[in-house]
Amino acid sequence: MKILLVVCPREFNCKSKFISVQLPINVLYLASNLIKYGFDVSVIDYNVEKFSKQDFIRRIKSEKLGLVGFSCMTPSIESGAYLAGLVKSNVSDVTTVVGGPHSNAIPKQTLEEFDNFDIVLAGDSENTIVELCNSIYRNQSISRVDNLFLRNGKNIVATTRKTMNNIDKLPFPIRNIVNINLYKTNHVSKGFSRKNKSIHEILTTRGCPNKCIFCLTNISYDKVLFRSERNVIAELDYCVVKFKAEHVYVMDDTFTANKNLVKKCCRFFRKHKITWHCNASINFMTKEIINLMSQSGCKGICYGVESGSQRVLDYIKKNVTVEKIKKVFQWSHDAKIDIIEGTFIVGSHPDENKNDINKTLQLITKIRPDVINVTKITPFPGTEIYNLMQERITGKRWSDFYLIDSKPQWRTNNFSEEQIIKLQKQILMKFYLSPRYLLSRIFKLNNFSEFVYWSELGIDYLRKLLTNRLT
Repeated sequence: MKILLVVCPREFNCKSKFISVQLPINVLYLASNLIKYGFDVSVIDYNVEKFSKQDFIRRIKSEKLGLVGFSCMTPSIESGAYLAGLVKSNVSDVTTVVGGPHSNAIPKQTLEEFDNFDIVLAGDSENTIVELCNSIYRNQSISRVDNLFLRNGKNIVATTRKTMNNIDKLPFPIRNIVNINLYKTNHVSKGFSRKNKSIHEILTTRGCPNKCIFCLTNISYDKVLFRSERNVIAELDYCVVKFKAEHVYVMDDTFTANKNLVKKCCRFFRKHKITWHCNASINFMTKEIINLMSQSGCKGICYGVESGSQRVLDYIKKNVTVEKIKKVFQWSHDAKIDIIEGTFIVGSHPDENKNDINKTLQLITKIRPDVINVTKITPFPGTEIYNLMQERITGKRWSDFYLIDSKPQWRTNNFSEEQIIKLQKQILMKFYLSPRYLLSRIFKLNNFSEFVYWSELGIDYLRKLLTNRLT
């Protein structure tokens, strides 16, 4: 049976160079497990592939598909539903399934809202999708397959919830099922581009022990699962041998919670002379670990800071202090990490006020990040902040539930929709257009290709500022 897995974007054929794009590792896990059990699988990632309605229809008609799966975040669920509609109106006897944080958070509502999805895959889906495809292929009842929400007449029913206990049993994500060259257009994350280096992503955990009220991580997973050190090292070796990886991006910020894993990975990177960067949760970081990471070739760390106000940090359950944030950034500067990024959220709690914003600005000046990412609070379904802000959400156009360049359909206790955008823009402009920042960026350039990269990024950013479209 042939299966098509589609990664859905918020916006088709987006040309912004400022947006980070990674290999769709979670979808590639699904693909590799399906292939392991004998299915014929292909993947379309419309974050990098050019979309044409005619080409999509031609493809789904020609491949005699048994199932089409759509991977959707909240802002891309409408794109997924549109594509599922094209499937339903052009091909008969094809099952359409949807997975991802949005449908995991509100599975029943998703099926009620979007008629063109037949099934929601819930939770860990690698084994679920194999069982589902086997049932469809053998013309057996799918109601016995775990982790599904499906239609039963006019009703939506759920099958038994079953969690995965050992992700080491899964085959590694199949990376050559997509055209890696297409991912060279955008950077992997700010400062790291595939244009000049072979970069591969890796996930070492599922779920997160932290309970931040705005985070999507724990929506799809019932518990935190750590891959074994042996399994992670085996995938890193696979990336180096099979794909000639020169740089690795560790995507999960729970990676640094496992100090033994960090140490073994550092030994691997040092042995193979591989550079790398990662996300990291501040409360897991120590001076010793940061120094070890730097010595092993770590070139970048992205920290989720969110706010410079201790009051707000406590409200949003960050489990970190402002003093620890300052220490971790100073340790990172001392260790000579090339690109130290901080992420911040305007309105991260409904009670955040202008004084809290001023404290965030003061903290940014104090910790001196190389890059900042300032988003607006986005109450994604399934998060605690979604429940807190129910009365302040004025619209449910899911494509606007986006962290960056969209107008929010909600307000906080102290900021209107317009004020949220204005504050986001002010923080970004104050940082990126300051002479201090511009000079520091110029002095850190190592070669002409870096000059071209940062110049293109800056031009794209200024264009968005001038057109009032933030990113």
